[in-house]
Amino acid sequence: MTFFFLVMRLDKSFRVILNSPIFPKMTVERATDRSIRFGAQDESQLRVFIIKASAVDCSNFCKELQSRIEIIERQQSSSTPVCYSSFSIDFLFAVCF
Repeated sequence: MTFFFLVMRLDKSFRVILNSPIFPKMTVERATDRSIRFGAQDESQLRVFIIKASAVDCSNFCKELQSRIEIIERQQSSSTPVCYSSFSIDFLFAVCF
């Protein structure tokens, strides 16, 4: 089984503000043309995050995150070896509700 992690850092300081596993049935949707809303685990709690970026970056982020969610869902019942991968995003703005 493959494990992916979503790592989010601040733009200039590179401080980690989110390090969450990507899990099956994780929600990700375009809130607007220039923002994405997704659920992620933050300090053992599920929270909703909103990322604002360019329309192109939002589109690419959605595609990449959804493809990793699909990989996890396909491999959920298989007995493949465990591997870890991180998926890092470097956007300027994130809000936690």
